[in-house]
Amino acid sequence: MITMTMTTVLTKLKRSMLQSVSQKYEDILLLEQHISELHQMYLDFSLLIEHQGEVLDHIEYQVKIANDNIEEGNENMHEGIKYQKKIRKKQGIIVGIVVVVIIIIVIGILA
Repeated sequence: MITMTMTTVLTKLKRSMLQSVSQKYEDILLLEQHISELHQMYLDFSLLIEHQGEVLDHIEYQVKIANDNIEEGNENMHEGIKYQKKIRKKQGIIVGIVVVVIIIIVIGILA
């Protein structure tokens, strides 16, 4: 009877230990799954950061081109202003010459 009780106790103890080990094994599998998910998230973030870096590089390149275009536009504008001043000066001289010629013609006709 004592042997049977000991056997029963040992059997229950074995079952309890087996259940405990099984639970720990399931916990380890779950932990492994979570680690795999975390690793995948890390890879996704890495890819996203790399892609964002490419986007930022492209934006930086476009800003540089825009800056170069603005500088070239400013140079062209200043050059255009110089040409416009020269043209106005020449127009003033031509108008002055035409006025003088008209005055000479009018004086020649009246005289």
